[in-house]
Amino acid sequence: MVVKLALRDGTIREYPVAQRRGASYDRTGCGNQDCDHLECAIIHGKRMVSLQKLIQLASPFSSLLVLGIFVFTFNPLTDPSTRQISIPIILLIILLDVMVVFIFGKYAELNRKNVRELEEFRDQHTVNGIPAKQVTNQ
Repeated sequence: MVVKLALRDGTIREYPVAQRRGASYDRTGCGNQDCDHLECAIIHGKRMVSLQKLIQLASPFSSLLVLGIFVFTFNPLTDPSTRQISIPIILLIILLDVMVVFIFGKYAELNRKNVRELEEFRDQHTVNGIPAKQVTNQ
């Protein structure tokens, strides 16, 4: 379930209209299970950007929660026996948080780019200034 745009230079761009979940797909913007509507792809792209931004914002808070539970459980500041193992674990949690924020930031950036391209096609029938046309899925 994708929208295909054929650019004049011969490239074909594909944009998903729904997120794949196992063997099936989420519902599309129009409610159909199998569609290639331009508006459904735009709605899906905007949903994905929102979800990825939410994950980016929630990740530091969840890491702080995990760090708080870890510190209260093992008390690495006052108990010298757990201090040697605690510092690498704390650094690992911080590193994982930075990676999650970075990775989902890149996905959000890619989806924003896709939404801009789809909206440009809808409004001007071009993608990045290159004339394009929608190819139907056969």
